[in-house]
Amino acid sequence: MLKSYFLIAWRNIARNKIYACINILGLTLGICACLAIFLLIHHELSFDNFHPDGKHLYRVVATTQSGNDKFTSAIAPPPLTQAARSATSGWEAIAPYYLLNDSTIFTEPSWFSIFKYDWLAGNPATALNRPFSVVLSEYSARRHFGNVPSAGLIGKELVYRDSLRVTVTGIVKDWEGNTDFPYTNFISLNTVPVSFMKNEIPLDQWGDGNVFGGGRVLIKLGKDASPARMATQLSTIASGKVRLEPHQKLSLRLQPLSDIHFDTGVLDGYSRASRATQYILAGIAAFVLLLAVINFINLSTAQSIRRAKEVGIRKVLGSSRRALTIQFLVETGILTLFSVVLAVLLVNPALHLFHTMVPVHLHFNPFTPDVLIFLLCVALLTTLLSGLYPARILSSWLPVLCLKGNGAPIGGEKWWLRKGLIVFQFTISLIFIISTLVIHRQIEYMSSEGLGFSTDAILNIETARGDTTGRARVLAEKLAQLSGVSMVARQSFAPISGFMTQVPLQYKGAQTVNIPAALQIADEHFIPLYRIKLLAGIGLRPADKLKEVVINETMVRDMGLKDPQDAIGRRLLLGDSEIPIIGVVADFHEHSYRYSITPIVMADLPVAENSIAVELATNGKSISHLQNTLASIEKQWKAIYPETPFSYTFLDESIQRIYEKERETAFLLSTAMCITIFISCMGLFGLSMFTARQRAKEVGIRKILGASATNITMLLSRNVIALVVLANIIAAPIAWYGTQLWLRDFAYRASISPWIFVIAGLAALCIALVTISFQTIKTALINPAWVLRSE
Repeated sequence: MLKSYFLIAWRNIARNKIYACINILGLTLGICACLAIFLLIHHELSFDNFHPDGKHLYRVVATTQSGNDKFTSAIAPPPLTQAARSATSGWEAIAPYYLLNDSTIFTEPSWFSIFKYDWLAGNPATALNRPFSVVLSEYSARRHFGNVPSAGLIGKELVYRDSLRVTVTGIVKDWEGNTDFPYTNFISLNTVPVSFMKNEIPLDQWGDGNVFGGGRVLIKLGKDASPARMATQLSTIASGKVRLEPHQKLSLRLQPLSDIHFDTGVLDGYSRASRATQYILAGIAAFVLLLAVINFINLSTAQSIRRAKEVGIRKVLGSSRRALTIQFLVETGILTLFSVVLAVLLVNPALHLFHTMVPVHLHFNPFTPDVLIFLLCVALLTTLLSGLYPARILSSWLPVLCLKGNGAPIGGEKWWLRKGLIVFQFTISLIFIISTLVIHRQIEYMSSEGLGFSTDAILNIETARGDTTGRARVLAEKLAQLSGVSMVARQSFAPISGFMTQVPLQYKGAQTVNIPAALQIADEHFIPLYRIKLLAGIGLRPADKLKEVVINETMVRDMGLKDPQDAIGRRLLLGDSEIPIIGVVADFHEHSYRYSITPIVMADLPVAENSIAVELATNGKSISHLQNTLASIEKQWKAIYPETPFSYTFLDESIQRIYEKERETAFLLSTAMCITIFISCMGLFGLSMFTARQRAKEVGIRKILGASATNITMLLSRNVIALVVLANIIAAPIAWYGTQLWLRDFAYRASISPWIFVIAGLAALCIALVTISFQTIKTALINPAWVLRSE
């Protein structure tokens, strides 16, 4: 019996090749989009899910509250680890760690109690006990020493930061899973107090409410321990030790390891995914597949009239409604199977097309259990959703009506259902169109509005932090003498990097005002190099300590002053020190457009100037000349930092990367928009065929009575216009609300013009009319004698 179902289904598919191809194409696009998005979401959910004790692992997160402002980061006071070990209970291991660079950390042997590694050489219990010891991952060992056996690497030496010489005491196997802890070099924390790193990592200082070191802490709790109780104990310890201003509050909490990858509210320098983005991706996948299913239903309904006689004959010959339903579901299943196979073949090219959005380590293997289960579920769901409704409708027709030869009975309720499905399709398409236009408008706004400083031909070079040798100053002086360089400035960080330190300042004017301000450390060339407008007073002057500052306009307003000139000579309190204001600059963005401009104070403090900004002389210069300048800069770098690789970033490229997520979202929505419009148009094409066949006799009679081809075209297009207009009315408020939620993340946002909705509606209407134009014109030009020959 099943064999006959497949044979009949194959014959029907072969008999209706055009419809079959359109259905397969629509389902292929829907399933391919679902599969690609499934791979992306599955990849993000896989981060750090391979640790055996993952559900017992936590990270300490600190929140400092000052009035209504909250600052949350994964930075913990350095002495917290020892205090927690002696004053708390319920933990199995506590591991502090400090970043030296993206792949290297200082930590203790307890790190290897928190995370499990396979050891290829060395002893995990003693490998990091002594100062100047380092454990390498297998990848890092190969990178430094080539293909030397692991046991032969014990005792080898490595140098970090030019002069930090350490000895290899262990080799561990690389993790195979995705992780937010991609460290491959583990230096013993005991190295810090006996090396120059003690100036950068003060292990014995609790710090204050704005700065308390760069340490991070991981905790492994016992099975019955309470994270909330542990967090309360840690908060009590830290609040009693950290120096807090009267208006500040400090609280610590334990963040589960599984939450780290998606928690965008914690400042920790990780590049992570947003749960909201995953929900958006899942929603897009669901809607695209649903639109493909709706398209399939509409096309199946459109060709149902052709199969009316077949249904009538089968029922007369004794076929039951259940048997007919199974037959039509088998046909749908075959089409779905073809679509799944094509989708699997298309996924890799699709991922390659979107390579800028796809993680580097994402690879598609259709034979993994997760993918196979997902494809099976999608295939079954698609078959049931696509085939069940048409199958039940076709199998419900009465034989006597089907065999009259005048077509199948189509009830008004079912007709309105098909119209409703078309409205739903175009509503989703319009939501994507409007959302895409709004996001592009916001990106254009962020690109066109001024940042308050120049970004042209400026490159930034990171130097050693806490450098007390003066090499950064020497390098800056050498670079300034190069012929291809216009100006050089030393700085803590470049503008809009978002890394400036918060300092608690106080201004005593008509009334005392506490002002948490961002501290930008820079030399006297910083303001002219970035073309920051000086509104009053003078710029920065060379200094060796924090003894005078330049502030921005926002700081002036927070002080309660109206004119920037009024701020000159006023004094700010930082602890017990009074610092005079010597200048005021115009506001500039120190963060992305997501954040408001905050009060900024600028000062020259050479020991904290960890970066060099170089403005290249580009006027009239060729590309080869600029390349020669970069080569000269690298030569000077190697002369001063011979053991550190030279690297640099252009400021404008760094700024572009800040809005990379927004551009990815815009690109994703644009792609989803194109897919949904294409699928919706196929559904609309099916509906136009259905309408033309249903109203063929009406068109013939109207033509005999004198209706022109234009009149007929307008008659057949009127319903489509009404449906698209209705879809626009439904989509506009939904899209407006959704885009408002998205724009809410930006402190500075573009206004949503009503013209965006008008343009989207007109675009959808034009697309719809073009889609049905072939069928409507063909019907309008039909010979009425041919249509009415049976009457």
